[in-house]
Amino acid sequence: TCSPWKGRDGPFWLYEAYQLADPLCTTDISVPVLWDTETYKIVSNDSWEIMKLLSDAANDLGFCSCPKDALEAISKVGENGNIPNLFPENLKQDIEQVHTSLVKPFFDSLTMAGFEYMRNGHIETQQVLEGRAKVIMVLEELEDILGERRYLVKDLTGVDVRLCLCLLQLDVCYWDLFGMKNSVGYKGTILTCDKYPNLKAYTRDIFQLVKSVVYFQGFWQLSQMPRAIHFTRQAYLCDEANNGNMNCGVEGEMPSLHTIVAALKLPTCTN
Repeated sequence: TCSPWKGRDGPFWLYEAYQLADPLCTTDISVPVLWDTETYKIVSNDSWEIMKLLSDAANDLGFCSCPKDALEAISKVGENGNIPNLFPENLKQDIEQVHTSLVKPFFDSLTMAGFEYMRNGHIETQQVLEGRAKVIMVLEELEDILGERRYLVKDLTGVDVRLCLCLLQLDVCYWDLFGMKNSVGYKGTILTCDKYPNLKAYTRDIFQLVKSVVYFQGFWQLSQMPRAIHFTRQAYLCDEANNGNMNCGVEGEMPSLHTIVAALKLPTCTN
């Protein structure tokens, strides 16, 4: 839907954007991508940087980039009048510190361990085990922090939105797809168990503010990744013996979305 591919017949492949931006590009292809339709360059493919760029740009232009349901929960305003901002200037340093020390290591360790696990046919290498251990450790730390305060920083900010989406992805897909339930120290999922009561309440609370922009079925698309890896090895490595033994499925069934969505509903108050 964007230039220079707008109106073109046939499918669009993301590698085309990377090649157009840099014909010699050899990096991994990842999403999201913030694309400049005038210069035909990739501005960023880092979700955290894109969140900050869009928030700052929206504030400079005089409109709000936050989901509508989240507006009342944001007590701080941007520099441009009374525009709510998920990255208020007075909290930016604290936001970056929390993101760098907790949220980024959590997500990076999760995806590193998960992709390594799938690429190697569900073999639990040392890298996988170390990544899983880091994920469990950060979950415990986050559980303790959220037992003392409602949000990761003083108020609801962009780092809370990112962590909430990471936790939703974890329960919807990653526990099973990445074999994370085999982790040493695994206690249970966030939403459908009661092993992380503070994280559960936190995720449920923030979900109410961003649910209009959450697409659960999109998370499930990741379950096709093992098949994509299998196909790529067949196409480019032509290693039939190895591919014949390659496990390209998901361990067990994927969790029920109905169960997860039901767990995200706020508890009903009774007199």
